[in-house]
Amino acid sequence: MMKLSKALMLSVSGLFLTSGNSTASIHNLTSFNTPGAVTFVHTPYTHTSHSEETLLSSFEDLAGFTPPKNLGGDREGFKPTLSLPKSLGRVEKRQGDNKNIQLAATCFVTDTSACSGNEFGGNNADDDGHGAPGGPSDGDDYDLDNAERCRQEGYTQTSCPKGQEPSNTCPYDSDYFEKCVSSCPSNYVTCEVPYYGVGEDCDGKYASCEKDTERACQELNPDYVDECGTGQQLSDDRCSYDNTYGTCCNTCWDYAYTLESIPDGYIQDGEPCITCDGLAFVNAKPNPCDGFMDCGSMGPDTGANSCLSGNQLKYSNCKPCPNLGSLTYCPEHFTCTYEECSGLWYKTGCQSGYDWNSSSQTCTQRCEYKGTLSYCPANYTCNYEDCSGKYYKTGCQPGYDWNAGFQTCTQQCENKGTLTSCPAPFTCHYEDCSGKYYKTGCQSGYDWDASSQTCTAQCDDNCPNGYSPTNNSECYDTAVTECGTICYKEKPCCRQYLSSETKYGCSCSCETSGSRYVLIIHKTKYFYDEHGEIIDTGSEKEYHNYFATIEECEERKSDLSQCNMSCDSFASSSYSEICE
Repeated sequence: MMKLSKALMLSVSGLFLTSGNSTASIHNLTSFNTPGAVTFVHTPYTHTSHSEETLLSSFEDLAGFTPPKNLGGDREGFKPTLSLPKSLGRVEKRQGDNKNIQLAATCFVTDTSACSGNEFGGNNADDDGHGAPGGPSDGDDYDLDNAERCRQEGYTQTSCPKGQEPSNTCPYDSDYFEKCVSSCPSNYVTCEVPYYGVGEDCDGKYASCEKDTERACQELNPDYVDECGTGQQLSDDRCSYDNTYGTCCNTCWDYAYTLESIPDGYIQDGEPCITCDGLAFVNAKPNPCDGFMDCGSMGPDTGANSCLSGNQLKYSNCKPCPNLGSLTYCPEHFTCTYEECSGLWYKTGCQSGYDWNSSSQTCTQRCEYKGTLSYCPANYTCNYEDCSGKYYKTGCQPGYDWNAGFQTCTQQCENKGTLTSCPAPFTCHYEDCSGKYYKTGCQSGYDWDASSQTCTAQCDDNCPNGYSPTNNSECYDTAVTECGTICYKEKPCCRQYLSSETKYGCSCSCETSGSRYVLIIHKTKYFYDEHGEIIDTGSEKEYHNYFATIEECEERKSDLSQCNMSCDSFASSSYSEICE
């Protein structure tokens, strides 16, 4: 009986209780609610799963075990229980939902092998180096309490500072954990696709979420787009987050035919295009009909095979070339036919107005006697009529418009004329169509500057002796230079009268001055005595402006307020001089 008890103690290596995906591993089990204590040793190796009933039945069968009579129950109603004091062991939660009891593999101390192929030695990586029974490292490591196990496996933290919380708790004792991490604010949330976190994350949570269906669809399939290129459209393969995104397929809008509808004389051009509905469309090109030729006007030879190239029929052989052509071009007045096989022309007749002589292959003009002119007038184009020996008009030279009804040429107006008259000292051309003049040069004695359209006088601009271009006196004589400059010469005064008032009467005239026109204001002086009586009169000229044309001078004269009216505003001093 003692041997059997020892065998029981050493053979049961561990007991595991599982609930669903969570597995409870009992460590250092020392109490089994039976009259005698049985010790279990935990090993982390391969386990065999047993149902609860099977395990209990097995316990009863071990060493003829029966429930004690003093428990007041029969065998059927008795169920052994396992007691796990906190000071002696902990439960490690594993993944699972269904209750199963797992019994570890058994190894007897009398075994000298590695328990029928199971590695129980300390070299097994799954025992974390604690050493399992039967191995050279077998020792007392399994007797360590759970806190020590946590510390040895790196779970050394037991508390965190304010604002942090534990991370990665020890499986043997939840009071120990690996490290501290920042605590997430209570309002942080987890974002689920197609929503994504905004800003920095905290343990996978974010302050807010933002919807991004494009990103979600791209993550499902990088080919998902919301718009397709030319000739494509969205297929039925759509994104589950947003059906406006999908893959593209072809519409084949620029493909003309199906394979069955290619017309005669044409063949498939390029690869087919497959539509969204799976239909194949192609483009077509004329059948090249390699080895066949276009016979043109010669026609096919007897027995020649044919091939349709587009709309043109080609043949394997053509009739021999007649070689009628002998001309490289068709002569004037003739009609000709181009012979493709020889690449030359041959005469077939004459153009209108000529008679054809087939034997001599010549054209003779039929005289219409259209010619009436002995020469072709200027600005016209003409034809010479051989039979009449005269010219007749056919059109106009460039720059003129032809009136066939009146047989006249009208100059095409350039609208160069802008002047109503030709100003001196210019020379001008009168443009009929515009009715205006335009400058062409200068009169004799002037130099023409075409770019600025100006004339510069070739003249003497010096004042005669005793004359000056500056007037410093009220009594003066004048002289004009070749260039039209007015020069002044002071006159001596003969007597002086005292007058109470002097008035002017004014009139204007445009007078020639060399090659130019000068606007002169004529002033008549009226001298009055103290009684208001006219005692004398005098006159003077005021040279106002110079102009190139008489028209410009007259225009200025009409604008000048002093002309043809009283000049009372020109009152002089009460002392006036009358000069001879």
